[in-house]
Amino acid sequence: MQNASNDFINAMTSNVSEMKIKLELLDKDNNIIDTITDSVDSDNIGDISVDTESDIRRKFTITLNNHSGKFTWHENGLIWINKKKVKLYVGFETPNGIEYIPQGVFILTEPESTNSTSELNTVITGQDQWYWLTGNFGKYTRETTYDAYEKDSNGDYIVDSNGFSKLKTEKDSSGNTLYDSSGNPIYYRITNYIRSILTNGGFASDKILIDSCDSYLTADMTYKIGDSRGTAIKDMVAKCYSDSDNYFYEAYFD
Repeated sequence: MQNASNDFINAMTSNVSEMKIKLELLDKDNNIIDTITDSVDSDNIGDISVDTESDIRRKFTITLNNHSGKFTWHENGLIWINKKKVKLYVGFETPNGIEYIPQGVFILTEPESTNSTSELNTVITGQDQWYWLTGNFGKYTRETTYDAYEKDSNGDYIVDSNGFSKLKTEKDSSGNTLYDSSGNPIYYRITNYIRSILTNGGFASDKILIDSCDSYLTADMTYKIGDSRGTAIKDMVAKCYSDSDNYFYEAYFD
């Protein structure tokens, strides 16, 4: 949750107020390339939409005044679709100046330029970062299996004294199985697989927030070349369940 001051809330709910937009253009490593505050077309400011039923929950469209040519989109320009990101802020004038509240980080998609005698604009569209888990960016490039069972160094299943394959467990720093207070082994949590899918997909590990979940896999899950990481995460999340509060989990970018 982003905290806004009472002055911001009063301005936002006022009968007459002017919305301000700030855009921070980011590279793929979240470094700020440029900050835009005065080029948003106030006559056609655009929109931000939220759909909690969609994998990509948040989208925006903003029109930029491009009379300077600064926002003409091309491969080496400020505006391009090759893993360029935008952090979007909405602001209102308050007694202490313009206060901006972040609306999230978006992936730039579908830039469009309008050039005429009366218009010189660039329209940019952004989608939240689930976009990187779908389409060409989110595809597996090799067959990938998430193991539910322990395997030895040769890739063979490890079996117990009864000949049954042993479920994968959480380990300490020495590689020994961890046990709970009742002496039961702690099985390898599904959240570990989700985290590895995200980090292998290029997401920074310190930016990932995953609620704890004790659920674990009871069968291997394999994805083919061309399958999406987003599908794998959804499959994993569907198996997460908390007995303590009767709660099923969701996965999305906040």
